[in-house]
Amino acid sequence: MTKRNLIPWLLLLSLVLAPLGCDQARSKFDQVNPGMTRQEVEKLLGKPTRTAGDPANPTATWTYGKQQLVIQFHQDRVQVKQLALLKINSSSPRSGSK
Repeated sequence: MTKRNLIPWLLLLSLVLAPLGCDQARSKFDQVNPGMTRQEVEKLLGKPTRTAGDPANPTATWTYGKQQLVIQFHQDRVQVKQLALLKINSSSPRSGSK
């Protein structure tokens, strides 16, 4: 298969698979409930992509495609959860441009 023939297939594949990341994030989001322990959340979601804030009451982030599941813990229990769409910064300069 030539490069020229491959491009339409890759585009089609990306369009088919793109919603899966959204569905996965929504599914995970719906399974997390206020009051769950951090250990229960990590058993369900795995280790977070990023953790910030006070170690005793951290905010943890899991990334699924273009969506993020953000959970704020208080005393090792889910206090707040949010599903957010990642913003892509298109105004950043390209490498090598003048």
